[in-house]
Amino acid sequence: MRRRTFGLMLACGLLLLAATAASAGKVRALSIVKGPYLQNVTTDSITVMWQTSLASDSRVNYGPDSSYAGHVSDPTQVTVHEVHLTGLSLDTVYHYGVTSAATAKTGTQTISSADGTFQTAVSPTTTSFRFAAYGDSRTQSAVHATVVSAILASAPRFVLHTGDFVSSGKKDSYWQTEFFDPAQPMISRLTLFPIQGNHEGNSALYYQYFDPPDGGGDYNERWYSFDYGNAHFVAVDTQTSFSPGSAEYNWLVNDLASNSAKWLFVFQHYPAYSSGDHGGDAKVQTYLVPLYEQYGVDMVFCGHDHIYERSVKDGVQYVVTGGGGAPLYDVNLNPNPYQVYAHSLHHHCTIDINGTTATLRAVANDGSVFDTVTMTHSP
Repeated sequence: MRRRTFGLMLACGLLLLAATAASAGKVRALSIVKGPYLQNVTTDSITVMWQTSLASDSRVNYGPDSSYAGHVSDPTQVTVHEVHLTGLSLDTVYHYGVTSAATAKTGTQTISSADGTFQTAVSPTTTSFRFAAYGDSRTQSAVHATVVSAILASAPRFVLHTGDFVSSGKKDSYWQTEFFDPAQPMISRLTLFPIQGNHEGNSALYYQYFDPPDGGGDYNERWYSFDYGNAHFVAVDTQTSFSPGSAEYNWLVNDLASNSAKWLFVFQHYPAYSSGDHGGDAKVQTYLVPLYEQYGVDMVFCGHDHIYERSVKDGVQYVVTGGGGAPLYDVNLNPNPYQVYAHSLHHHCTIDINGTTATLRAVANDGSVFDTVTMTHSP
């Protein structure tokens, strides 16, 4: 089990001790503040995370039904809990619940979550599944909650987030109100794979709250990749150096060159091409687009501009999906010679893999589809 240690957590602990001493006899209640939520699903494992109001131990109960035939526990007293379940069955629905107990001089408090479910990943030979992508969920919590409801109605197997989860990644209260509260119905059932945007600011809180697959950069989690079914997914961090010779660039070249999956998707924050307020990013165009073309990337998901826009250049589809909750921008504010479709509205995207075809649908919050494209690979 990986644990992250931050100066921020120490400072919070000292503040908590000071507040406890000042409250002279008042007993704080143990509660689940965030989660439980799911990270890093594979064919035989998953990470379950949650945050409690007090330092407490960790236990995840799980099984084929709510009677929970198995469990994994850790006696370490923490506030951010991270439990890895392994040895799971392929493509299987499990029930799960979490329990934490905090022990103090005044006695022991115990808190448990409601029953939830998750589903392990499909086999690498599976050629039919659906995933979703969205981003820029910051600022407007109620709108984000509506986007989450629409994603759940689309029933994907997992979700990609293209960054800007919150208005400021260094403020914990924003993580609560802008992301975890509105996203809870989704992230308790579906694994979310993150990549940070500029508003996260490479904050320690980003790494504290997410557990993506091992990759590179800070905590080996700043950029990474994973396989799901017959597709390969690459999370590229555009908030650090990705010019030729940089650590991320070298890692990315190696990852793309070694890919053997049928489908290849990238998700990142800054877009290569966009007509929105920010426009296309010159460094992405110069350093990353040539790699995406060279190694046959099928589709690149981006955010940053709070719009939907799809562009095509040399066979690669570039999708700006920044309609996750942030205030919308207008389209056609900047030139984009590769634009195919652009619309300013809150939305998410679904992608259906079906053998030799992959179909993107852009879905409004009312469930209507306003853009679609199908890519085809030869058998």
